[in-house]
Amino acid sequence: MVKILTYEQIDQQQWQELVLSSTTATWFQTDEAYRFYLSVGGMQAFASGVTDEGRLVGVVVGYITHKRNPIKQFFTRRAIIYGGPLLAEDISATALAALLKAVKAMGNGQWAIGEENNRQSPIANRPIYIESRNFHDYSNWKSVFEANGFAYQPHLNIQVTCDETHTLSEQR
Repeated sequence: MVKILTYEQIDQQQWQELVLSSTTATWFQTDEAYRFYLSVGGMQAFASGVTDEGRLVGVVVGYITHKRNPIKQFFTRRAIIYGGPLLAEDISATALAALLKAVKAMGNGQWAIGEENNRQSPIANRPIYIESRNFHDYSNWKSVFEANGFAYQPHLNIQVTCDETHTLSEQR
């Protein structure tokens, strides 16, 4: 049975194990990232998880932000899932769909996590869109994302080696 979890309901040990085992893991999907987002002014943190048969198989950690300008503030509210969702390799389409629906519900102002004292509460600044800034390949789950209203927008990724063996003098 698939179950959506609030931040308070996520088993911390299972979360840590998922971070260590998932190929989509980055620091941005950890409890530490969530608590960091809570500490930053102007951001509203959120976190949600999904279990399948009692095992944590997915976590979304993100924040809602906007421009500080009072006029632009209304038009720039966005939910950012930095690094993309944290997913178990064997997450079912049903579990992932449930997690994505929970994220969309948060975006619709139905629930939020990350207010004072980590209580569940409505979002005061509903985002106008949700952006998942993926750091890994999510193509295995593309059809589930699309079936749940998410559109894939490819971007140019450039990786530059920055180790000590490449110096300016070698490039001349």
